[in-house]
Amino acid sequence: MDDGGSLVRGTLPTVARDACLADARQYQHSAHNPNESLKVGRFSGIAICLVALLLAILRGGELSAQMLDMVHPVRNQVLLNPALVGNSERMRADVFYRNQWLNANSPYNTFGLTYDLHFGAYDNHALGASVVNDVQGPFTLQHTSALAYYSYVVDISYNIRLRIGAGAGVAVRSTSYNSLVFPDQLAADPGTAVPNRYADRTDVAPDFAAGVQAEISEWQFGFAAHHIANPRFDERRGDYLRLQRRFTLTASRPINLFATYRHKPPLLITPHVLLNLQGRELFATAGCEVSYLGISGSLWLHESILFQGHNISAGIGWDGTFIGFAYTYNLGFYRQGFNGLGTSVHEVGLRLKIPYPRGRGFSTSTRSRHRLMRYSRRRATVLQYRRKRR
Repeated sequence: MDDGGSLVRGTLPTVARDACLADARQYQHSAHNPNESLKVGRFSGIAICLVALLLAILRGGELSAQMLDMVHPVRNQVLLNPALVGNSERMRADVFYRNQWLNANSPYNTFGLTYDLHFGAYDNHALGASVVNDVQGPFTLQHTSALAYYSYVVDISYNIRLRIGAGAGVAVRSTSYNSLVFPDQLAADPGTAVPNRYADRTDVAPDFAAGVQAEISEWQFGFAAHHIANPRFDERRGDYLRLQRRFTLTASRPINLFATYRHKPPLLITPHVLLNLQGRELFATAGCEVSYLGISGSLWLHESILFQGHNISAGIGWDGTFIGFAYTYNLGFYRQGFNGLGTSVHEVGLRLKIPYPRGRGFSTSTRSRHRLMRYSRRRATVLQYRRKRR
């Protein structure tokens, strides 16, 4: 998973088992074949969404089982871009669970937790953390990532805001050979048990991420890079021993359809376009979110450009004052057609919104506040409120 610790997965669950078999054989015979690698305005906002949807639809051809890491790509913004850490009005604690291929013999299961907050005289500093555990099969292959984040916000002008973020942590790869059966364990007598001769492995590697987000009027553009150090879990060659670098481009623009009505709650429609490159996989995602009175719905089209895989996701959610939840269902189309739960992805998220205590703040000097965020819209609102109180 990417998040914070995203992984390049195989097209089928059996690939992970094959990787474990190859890893065990190389671990036992690493002296032989050391160089062998395993091949394993409103109109403009709506227009960009329609163009991206058309581009994805026009991609045709052979279908495959390439899957995205997150079927709701913008729900957890801490994992999407380190620059988005602390961009909420309240402290956020997000918990999510993801299941890929529910009825498969060795499905993927992902558990994740993120937390972020902002601080400073004008809330221009932010801290965050994420822990993501990705499990294949009965804990045969696990990838766990834990990262800490920091982001900084500066207002270039009244209409331009820039967010810069970075993250650092560790990625852990664990392989359990006890849950696999190797050919040399198959005895002539079915009742005879042959012990496994391979020892389990746990490897740790450093992990880094960075991102930038530009907010120009109502437009939002982002770029993020995860696994910058290309973490390796072994000295041997082979892409399956690495976490491939991941690059993400995002663009979105919220549109209030009730902007002309003064006393109506906003009805927001937000088109999104994402490009995701990781290893040899290039994904284009186009989607649209609609939210009104805290209730939201979303529709996403995922296109694997290089492998020509097609997926579609639909989600529903609710965000209240202190709590929120979301559910997203994804289905893919393959050579054999649609197989229901066997080729579906389920994603569930829970969000806690924790209010900041009153009177908080880390800055004691008022002289330097205008230099921190000279054009801060938040600062202008606070000063105007204080004048009214006086």
